[in-house]
Amino acid sequence: MSQAHRYQLATHPDDLFSVTPVHPTELYELFAVLALSGLAVFLTKKHAPTGIPFLSFVILFSLFRLGNSFLRVTPPFFDAPTFLYPTLYLFFAALGTALIVRRLHASRWRLCTRSMSTLDDFGKFNVL
Repeated sequence: MSQAHRYQLATHPDDLFSVTPVHPTELYELFAVLALSGLAVFLTKKHAPTGIPFLSFVILFSLFRLGNSFLRVTPPFFDAPTFLYPTLYLFFAALGTALIVRRLHASRWRLCTRSMSTLDDFGKFNVL
């Protein structure tokens, strides 16, 4: 039984067979997961740095959930504040973005330091 159906039964218990149309948010999430999983597999096959496909999935799915949360029906027995889940989705999107920036900056720094150093005759690194 979906949350939307429970909400309709809680608000209109006498009208059991009339259905108020709602968004199929579960299907929206299914399609988003399939599309974002395809993106993660694509990034993995393109040899993206380690962790970037997963973090891109986390960021995009969190932003999707943020938008999708406005289409969901909030059940009358939900006790958490209304800003809890949107704040949580924004937190995960910001955290994932920060980790991607850090990861890309660290990999770029390693490439710069490798190109600035050379091997001398004894196999030791000399920094130019």
